Amino acid sequence: MEKIKTLSSEEIANLDRSYRRDFINRITGAKAAWILGSFHPDFGENLALFSSVVHVGANPPLIGIVFRPSLNRLHSLRNISETKLFSLNSLPFSLHKEMHSASANWDEDVNDFQICGLQKVAGLDHPIPLIKEATVRMLLEPKEKIRIQSNSTHFLVSEIKKIEIGYSRLDSEELPLPDGLTYVSGLDLYCNVESVESMPYASSK
Repeated sequence: MEKIKTLSSEEIANLDRSYRRDFINRITGAKAAWILGSFHPDFGENLALFSSVVHVGANPPLIGIVFRPSLNRLHSLRNISETKLFSLNSLPFSLHKEMHSASANWDEDVNDFQICGLQKVAGLDHPIPLIKEATVRMLLEPKEKIRIQSNSTHFLVSEIKKIEIGYSRLDSEELPLPDGLTYVSGLDLYCNVESVESMPYASSK
């Protein structure tokens, strides 16, 4: 095992800006990558890549997302505030390059689907874009937006209204990982994750 290196908060603050961003972003490990789909009546559809997506609760089914103060994320947050609905889409690892394209801050007159090389689900009864190639698609309704004062980010809590998922079965005794999720560590390290062992619920009794 390599010698443990200790960094104080002051030393972290003095790291090169780009290195510090990647280091702190990556230190928490790989997380599922999601393309957030949103719509604005004046600006059209928007796709943006997110990895700060967490489970908040199951009853009701709630998902939390951190929105960082960058242009593309603010487009998504603005659109969600307008339409009160958005989607989360996870693509198979074979399409991780297409997913990564959604992390760029494209101009609003750009067709995000075209530039990412993706197709949208047709024939929907709502304007929110869903990605045809996704193995998991969720339609969500925003419930609470919390401003995090420490770094001017927002934490959005939303309720899942519909899930379309690539499970071969929905077995409550042994739920597998959804087929083909893509994971990312930091901003650009894409990963495959596989199930190893399902453990019984841990109880102190």
